[in-house]
Amino acid sequence: MATMKTARFRPPIGRPKPRGVPSRNPCDVWAASTASKSHGGAIGRASTGVQQARFLAEDGGHVHSRVNKQGNAYVVDMSYVGKEGADDVQIHWGIYRRSPDEWIGVEDVAPEGSSFEGGQGATRTPMQRQKDGMWNVTTRVPVELAPITISFVIIRDGKFIAANSGHNFCAPIGIRRGSPAPLGVSLASKGPAQDKTYAVNFALYSESATGVRVCLGRQGKDGKMLEVAFDPLLNKTGRIWHMTLEGLKKPHTLNYGFRVSGDLSWKHGGRFDPAAVLLDPYCKLLAPRPHVGRGVLSEDESFESHPMGSLSQIFDDDFDWEADCRPDIPLEGLVIYEMNLEEFTAHSSNGFADEAISGTFPGVIEKADYLESIGINAILLEPICGRAKGASLGDPPLALFAPDGRFAASEKHGELPKPHDVSRQLKRMVKELHKRGIEVLLQVEFGPTPEGTDSAPKTLGLRGIDAKTYYLQGQDGDLVVLENASALSCNSPAARQLILDCLRHWVLEYRVDGFCFRHAEALTRGHPHGAPDPRPPIVEEIAFDPLLSGVKLFADPWNRSGLPELAGKNLFPHWKQYSEFSPSFSSDAREFTRGAAGSASKFAHALCGTADIFSDGRRPAHCLNAIARYIGVPLADVVSYAQTETEEVTWNNGVEGAAADGTLLARRLSQVKMMFLVLFLSQGVPVIAMGDETGQTRRGSSRALKRASFRWETLGGGDAGKSGKDLQRFVQQAILFRRKHLQLLQPEEFPLEPAIKWHSPDPDHPPNWEGDACSWPEGPESGSFGSFLAFSILATDEHDLYVAFNCTTHMVEARPPLTTSPGSVWRRIADTSLPSPKDITLDGEVLQSGAAVHLAPSSALVLEASPAGAP
Repeated sequence: MATMKTARFRPPIGRPKPRGVPSRNPCDVWAASTASKSHGGAIGRASTGVQQARFLAEDGGHVHSRVNKQGNAYVVDMSYVGKEGADDVQIHWGIYRRSPDEWIGVEDVAPEGSSFEGGQGATRTPMQRQKDGMWNVTTRVPVELAPITISFVIIRDGKFIAANSGHNFCAPIGIRRGSPAPLGVSLASKGPAQDKTYAVNFALYSESATGVRVCLGRQGKDGKMLEVAFDPLLNKTGRIWHMTLEGLKKPHTLNYGFRVSGDLSWKHGGRFDPAAVLLDPYCKLLAPRPHVGRGVLSEDESFESHPMGSLSQIFDDDFDWEADCRPDIPLEGLVIYEMNLEEFTAHSSNGFADEAISGTFPGVIEKADYLESIGINAILLEPICGRAKGASLGDPPLALFAPDGRFAASEKHGELPKPHDVSRQLKRMVKELHKRGIEVLLQVEFGPTPEGTDSAPKTLGLRGIDAKTYYLQGQDGDLVVLENASALSCNSPAARQLILDCLRHWVLEYRVDGFCFRHAEALTRGHPHGAPDPRPPIVEEIAFDPLLSGVKLFADPWNRSGLPELAGKNLFPHWKQYSEFSPSFSSDAREFTRGAAGSASKFAHALCGTADIFSDGRRPAHCLNAIARYIGVPLADVVSYAQTETEEVTWNNGVEGAAADGTLLARRLSQVKMMFLVLFLSQGVPVIAMGDETGQTRRGSSRALKRASFRWETLGGGDAGKSGKDLQRFVQQAILFRRKHLQLLQPEEFPLEPAIKWHSPDPDHPPNWEGDACSWPEGPESGSFGSFLAFSILATDEHDLYVAFNCTTHMVEARPPLTTSPGSVWRRIADTSLPSPKDITLDGEVLQSGAAVHLAPSSALVLEASPAGAP
């Protein structure tokens, strides 16, 4: 059994001290190959241990290393071919694993005649002359020492000779050169069946790093890990560090990460921290625990608190998608439900027999019938990518390719789900929702990151791998801050590839139907300083990507001032591919609903699809409309609280918060139902925030600051349950009415056809758009009323519609226009002031021809023309 002792290596005379790794000279390595033989049943090709590399020496000679596995040992042959005439040639060598500068002395594997330099871990061994100018030496290394690398220089007549780049020559043992593609980890080969071992390839991009180590640990035990250094000569191509580790047993139980070293001063843009174990940016499955195993690994370093990837990702999870097919719903037909996956089913009132599925992917499956019953055909999930340990649900994700394990249910009580369980449960959720015709859209975030700022750094991944490449930097060299966090440089070449690969992974692996880009303004910032770019490469590349252009793409800018200026406005570049949240729909709809003076014009503009932004080559359906968002004040609180933690438009109708007055509660409920009608009758795609359809409250708190679960009890018994059911029924019927008139309400192009006609209470007089109120000359008391607005759509091939909004404190008498079809009558479809179920009935109560209708304060009315006598 070979023994090892570790010593800090002191570079020998003539060997350059480490001074940063320069770009690899192609002449340093002429060839590096692995001779391999195929084993029966192997995946790929399994190495039999023969690996060769040839180097150019700085004296013009050549050095060749050959490693051949024979039984329980590696036979290492090192040869030198130089100018004739040398009298004495030796190799000065050592073995390392963690770092090229930390050599391990292995005295009992050195060839006969070797001498040892005490305390340095270095050995000198004479080479044997083969013929003039050619010298050779051979040694044997026990297999249990692998993976290690022999690092050596040639001593020719007392002169030290290194590789042409100044690096040492090397002979990796148990380590193959590997491949720079794909980035991340991948299965390189499978060993003989009797060995049950695997070769795994690791590839990491870092332009500025001078050294990289892969860290491996076993799951389920104390945190010990094995660290293996990438040799800068053999294990680097361009800016990608890569290696293949052989002989790994049970890789599905191994976790991994990287240590990356480089210039520790920040003046060149780096933020390296060699002490930190960093998450692979391409990690596709996260380790189920933040600590890893002991026993297999010989190093003394623990990484209990570090986020780690799981090597189980190299294996296919064998998920059966059956006959899954994307619903592929046109934009015009979407009704989107914005939800937080965990909070949707986390509350104890969910009714689950198995509490383990609360707040998980299987929990959503259990409630899929509820979504379908409302009329939802797309869910927009808040980010489900893996977050750092201790992160809250509102924090930016860390693992962009990996679903967060907190959303998976455990098979056994008290145990965390295995990495592949997380993947399978997400896939099953997508498949079950697709069966019901419901699309799955993911919110993704490529702006702020979870790695803090320069003043409060949290080095977890990209910051420590290559901050200069992946992060925006100001002119002073400090990292640019977005939402109190350092901002990703989305348009650097490496970050663009990362984003594209990430999105493609979610589409191919999990079959998601589209993406919503939170902080979409971050995608438009140029590299490296973040100036808005009117033609940002990443936005264009996503739009025209052969795969991604076939899914739904939504932009959600949170700070429009950060968008580039186009045609005199701050706009998101879209190439007619991106839908986008209307920047003004919510505030315009709320201002009008609360009766604000002079709000009718902006409200009408919002109803018509915010044409000033979306008529630039896009369709009205590219406009996403939301009156409330899941991160924000709930719709029920919009009408109940004037004092909130945000700057959103809210009001309380005279009493702050909860109230017992029946008239006040009816007024608030009518306003909520009115805003739902606004949402479903407007041009564009309606987006409902989770819980708003049942009137759930956060007591005036923004959801971003105080999270709360969906309370299923609001659909149960008692007064609260009846109120929630009544509002849910109203929403359900309003969605059905929208679908019935979809062609009428959702024209394919701007300008809108058929034309909308706007009315005051008298259909023969238009609204007074410029005044503080919509007025008419011969109304009751010949006075002016607060915010009142009506419109009609008179169709030739479909039923006419008349919609009126009375946002005053008075009863308003209004007359609808005459119907276009002889013999047709107006039917009252919805009146938000009426109690359920009279508030909305799709068969409709017939109104007397030519009669006026009365609109209660803070109410909306919808009429539909249909032939007299029609059911």
